[in-house]
Amino acid sequence: MAYKKIWTGVRFSTSLLVLKAPLSLIKVRHFEKGLISVRDSPHFDYVLSELGVRGSGSASERLEYRDYQRRQTGRDEKYLDSREKTFQSLVSVFLGGNAKFEILVIWNPSAQVFCVLDGFHRLACIAALDPDKLVTCRIAS
Repeated sequence: MAYKKIWTGVRFSTSLLVLKAPLSLIKVRHFEKGLISVRDSPHFDYVLSELGVRGSGSASERLEYRDYQRRQTGRDEKYLDSREKTFQSLVSVFLGGNAKFEILVIWNPSAQVFCVLDGFHRLACIAALDPDKLVTCRIAS
């Protein structure tokens, strides 16, 4: 059986185990708040703003996401612009219905949840567009 290598941003991880999990069992790491539901993240609010769901669909959620990225990365406006454009493109792919995705997770036995290693932005898109969807997760080993 072949296996797939996935770049996690830190190291390569190989895993044969893929499962589908509800959003309630998946948490993301917010650099200031620790483990949270993706629905409590600035990423989720940003996707909703792109969809026009919250407020007027623009300013406050986008600024909140940008401020979060600025605090997390300490990078300049040019970098933040690039990150935001990439996120907008990802949202467009999901809106087009052409997204094939999986996220890389690790099981956290103390919290009894899967923690996202790679796929935070993809998970925010799924949570906003199809909150009842089971998420395809590849378990990191």
